[in-house]
Amino acid sequence: MDRPATFGRVWTDDETIVLVEMMLGIGDAGERWEDNKDMLVDMIELSLPGLGITQPQVEARIKCLRREYM
Repeated sequence: MDRPATFGRVWTDDETIVLVEMMLGIGDAGERWEDNKDMLVDMIELSLPGLGITQPQVEARIKCLRREYM
């Protein structure tokens, strides 16, 4: 199921799963993902190449996830 557009972009469930896995991976490494948001874009690009996801899109999606699940 697709989620609402964020900065003109719709996140698929697969993309959201990758984002959450990356956030959890940073946490498992003993780092705070909040302090490493810039890494998320690079990590997503490595997992899902060619999407062209930007930092503002990632931050907006994280805000949406927080509203939905926290």
